[in-house]
Amino acid sequence: AKTAASDSLRHTDWVIVRDTELGNTTDQATLDSRAAVRTACDAHEAAINSKTTKASVMSYLITY
Repeated sequence: AKTAASDSLRHTDWVIVRDTELGNTTDQATLDSRAAVRTACDAHEAAINSKTTKASVMSYLITY
């Protein structure tokens, strides 16, 4: 789940770095999108951790 979330967040990492370095305000839509990815990642991790068999973990589908 964390790898998939990282892949998704990578597309806007440069925006966060640029805005932080320049003291700019990051667009709210970007912040909301990134927060949604982190929330989804937490939910996926919880779902995976609740699985009781290796087969159920392996068949779990992660999408962002």
